[in-house]
Amino acid sequence: MTKALLNNYSVVNSLEVPMLYLAHRESTWLGFGYAVVLWLAMLTSAIVNGGVLAFRLAKDYHSYPFIVVFLLVIAAGFSNAGFSALVKTIYPLFGYLNLAVLATIVVKYISN
Repeated sequence: MTKALLNNYSVVNSLEVPMLYLAHRESTWLGFGYAVVLWLAMLTSAIVNGGVLAFRLAKDYHSYPFIVVFLLVIAAGFSNAGFSALVKTIYPLFGYLNLAVLATIVVKYISN
């Protein structure tokens, strides 16, 4: 995989999902299969993460259906930002948030 990306760096450098391009270039069916698997992976991650977040927020703030609709509206707003822009912005943000959660867990564990 890395070798394929490096060998085609000038072509894939500016693409949002370079492996999808390389798979499609190899075979239309391979590209289609890669796209379906990638889409399903993103969809299942979004459903699980969104569902957990909705359950968590519904306990403290509002009804579950309202929270789900609210999260869908927010997601729709971000959907036009582009894949690489979202990954560049949100991925580090979640990393920092998870560090804060981890620090809270460690502090609670030590205090008990």
